[in-house]
Amino acid sequence: MSAAGWGITGAYVLLALLVGSLWLHARLAVWVKLAAVGLVTASYWLVWTTLPGFAGWPAEDELPARFQLLASEIREPDAANGFPGAVHVWVVDLAGDRPAAAPRAYRLAYGKDLHASLDAAKKRIQEGLPQVGRRTDDVRLGVAIDRSRFGERHDELDRLLIENLPDPRLPEK
Repeated sequence: MSAAGWGITGAYVLLALLVGSLWLHARLAVWVKLAAVGLVTASYWLVWTTLPGFAGWPAEDELPARFQLLASEIREPDAANGFPGAVHVWVVDLAGDRPAAAPRAYRLAYGKDLHASLDAAKKRIQEGLPQVGRRTDDVRLGVAIDRSRFGERHDELDRLLIENLPDPRLPEK
């Protein structure tokens, strides 16, 4: 466990001791004591579920609508171990009028076509050609439309297009 993990664990042990002291020594209504225990328990769960995002683990959220692909790492499925495979990409969000301040890691479901597409993009990056990507699904007000109810194929490659960054348009002289 890292120093941050030990620090958070220590903080929650102290908080639990404080709530235990409140429970034993304070002359409060039982419902107030139960509420304090409930709030501490809820905070444990909240930190447990949100901490991976702070630790730098890849998000399993939707990729941004437009992004610059910086790197990718592909793990093929392993039937012997029951591993379904995974694709990790490191991207910079290009939404809005300027790029995001920092890149973000994302985890995608493995697909052979996605694997081939990202391998080709990786080679182009190594050749010095920056790669931009965009989701090609219908996006209205930032919410992707779920087409699975229509029986359409809905894998990552159908929704991603990765190509060379176009040359910038310079103003006329």
